[in-house]
Amino acid sequence: MVMTYSHEYFSQKVSQSNQQQLEQTQQLAWHLDWPLASRSEIVSSFKADWQLLDGGLKSSVQNPELSLKMQGRVIEPGVHQALYIDAKLDKSMQSAGAFRLEFSSLQQNIFFLSDELPVLNLASDLDLSVLSWYVIQPDLSPSIQRTINWTDLPVLDALVIRFYFPQATDLELRSIQIKQTQTKLWSKQSQVDCQSVSQPSQTCFITNHMRTQYKQQQQSGSEPLVNPLRISALPPLTWLLLAAGSSVLATLLSGLEKSARLTSMLVIMSLYSTVWLLHQHWLATYFNYLWWPVLGLMLVLLWQHRRYVKGPLLTAKPVWLLSMVFSVVLLVVTGHLMAADFWLEIPQYLLWAWVQQLLLGPLVSGFLFKHINASRWLVAAVVGVLFSSIHAPNHVLMVATLVGGFAWSYAWLKYENLYANAFSHALLALVFYQVMPEAWLGSARIGVFF
Repeated sequence: MVMTYSHEYFSQKVSQSNQQQLEQTQQLAWHLDWPLASRSEIVSSFKADWQLLDGGLKSSVQNPELSLKMQGRVIEPGVHQALYIDAKLDKSMQSAGAFRLEFSSLQQNIFFLSDELPVLNLASDLDLSVLSWYVIQPDLSPSIQRTINWTDLPVLDALVIRFYFPQATDLELRSIQIKQTQTKLWSKQSQVDCQSVSQPSQTCFITNHMRTQYKQQQQSGSEPLVNPLRISALPPLTWLLLAAGSSVLATLLSGLEKSARLTSMLVIMSLYSTVWLLHQHWLATYFNYLWWPVLGLMLVLLWQHRRYVKGPLLTAKPVWLLSMVFSVVLLVVTGHLMAADFWLEIPQYLLWAWVQQLLLGPLVSGFLFKHINASRWLVAAVVGVLFSSIHAPNHVLMVATLVGGFAWSYAWLKYENLYANAFSHALLALVFYQVMPEAWLGSARIGVFF
């Protein structure tokens, strides 16, 4: 039921996005905006030239550059033909300064450069369609081959702005906007047809495949919008409630003692409530503000369970050995090698895995095992299902965490060794991310961030 909820949730999310974009397009309001309220809107490698200012960004160097994060958005030259840069600088530099635009299609590895433009064009609409654009393809020689009109450019997914001044000067940027100035008519609102994309129906059902296909459609720009097929007339939340209700009903019919049933239902409803919370839009909006309270809560949990930091009584050799063997088998079977970034990510992910295993082990598995008087196998199965549900709507990740949650829960109940579980979690997760095809995994994100 949670798998069905995931499919319906993502289908509804795409449909709502489509409807919103259609309305914006019809109203000539399909604009791309960067308020520049924080440096997080700039690509990391360009942040050094800019400092946060009240209401914008400021640079005091001679030739500042910035590249804007697109956040999955694209620029379609056929409809986006105006650029507005709200800027302020010293009057003495207004006649001497210049800037240059560089749009690109990173997927095709093609770059399009404008001539140097006077900074007098700032703080007013710049018509991109009247400029000539130099085509640069690094894969070919010579790199600059020709000029091209703006409307003949492909769909673009990156923008770099470079400023040139005779000396260091103060430049303030308040906002940047790429405006839709032309209408666009979508040919139709098509459905995802498994036959037309040569995919079996079970593959088309997977949210990761749907997400990858939808992203490709968005980036192509000229393609019609995609509406993934709904498999039910019921709202997604109904399926989540049915899943929670089924879990509670199974607990009531389990034959456990009254106190054990109440304890189990409390844990189950708490985790399903967490699933619901992870899919709320406001969570994405305020995530940066919630990060520190969540980190504080994790530190409190770590302190309360600091006894598990001490050397465990049992070494849990099977957990260490099986994790390494299974990782090697996955890499060999899929023909992958451990890249350099794999080793760099292990220390960081190990800490995150340790926190997750603290929640999965003593906080949930240990709590249920102590209070419901059930076998290790049963508790591990319940924990595996709940751990899988937390990872909705990512179907592939849900299957992987169902198996992993069961194994780690059972390992905790048998060995109580957080170090072994955290190592197993970090190693298997990083290998899993490497070997899974993009169309299947697509993203390790969950909830509203998927």
